[in-house]
This record gives sequence, structure tokens and C-alpha cells, in this order.
Amino acid sequence: IYSIGQRGVNQFLKNIAPQVSMTDSGGRVKPLPVQNPAYLSDITEVGHYYIYTQDTQNALDFPLPKAFRDAGWFFDVLPGHYNGALRQVLTRNSTGRNMLKFERVIDIFNKKNNGSWNFNPQSAGFWEHIPKSITKLSDLKIVGLDFYITTEESNRFTDFPKDFKGIAGWILEVKS
Repeated sequence: IYSIGQRGVNQFLKNIAPQVSMTDSGGRVKPLPVQNPAYLSDITEVGHYYIYTQDTQNALDFPLPKAFRDAGWFFDVLPGHYNGALRQVLTRNSTGRNMLKFERVIDIFNKKNNGSWNFNPQSAGFWEHIPKSITKLSDLKIVGLDFYITTEESNRFTDFPKDFKGIAGWILEVKS
């Protein structure tokens, strides 16, 4: 297959699409384009961002209850499709526990079409602990996330089987 074209046309075609910087000029994550965003779905500018713990508390479409928002998160907005669909990825900043990772696809033209957050299980061999403010196992609704319940913690949960409270440590697997 051969092509015939004018001199310089390849350079012209290569430069039609605008270049997008995924990071700041120093190679670090970009600052959020909106301070204290109420909805992460409002952040549609492609790039790698960091969301501080305090900012996670204000986000209404964050995938975790506030009790679990005890860390900062890397937030990636990835290039989208021509029809307005783009992917958002949240990764918990963790070095002493497992990373938590959530992904979804949003529609920049119609928020009603935004997808739900999907939990992507990953493990570095650590168990997730349940925040002390949670007293019901039924409040743990992150499908695919496993928790370790110590002997003492088993007494805290109102819906833990009474015959097994305070006996041993337990692993709780959340299934759909």
C-alpha cells in the first residue's frame, strides 16, 4: 500500500490534535481544577490528580462511606471517547495496607448516564480493618472487599452472631 501526499502533510496531520498534559510541569500530579468538588464527576479535565483526605469528605459521589475516607487518593481522569464517555480511577494512597481502587465511566454530556464506581480487588497481603464508628456488619457493602475482625471487635457489632462473639478473629468476605 502506497500513499501520495504533499510535502509536510504528515507533520500537519500529526499536530491536529491538541496535546494534553497529564501532570503538572514538574511531573507531579496536577492540582484539582475545582477546590472542594461536590461531585468528582464534575472533574472532566484529563490528568493525574491527588485528592486530600479533607476533600474526600465533601465529595457526594465518592465510592466509600465517610468512615473509610481516612487517606488521600490518587484520582486519574483518563482520555475519553468522542461521544463524551471518559474513565475515572480512584486509588487509595496506601503503603502500610492494601491499595483500594475504584473505576467508573462517566458521560460528560449527561450525568444521568454516569456509571457506578466499580471496586477492583487488589491485595498486598493485608486485611482491611473496619472503622470503629461502624457497629453493624450490614453496613459493609463494598462487594469484593475482605475485612479482618479481631476477637474484641466481634463484640462491637450488633448483627454479629451472638454465639460466636468474643471467641476468635474472623475474616468477613463481602459478596454480592
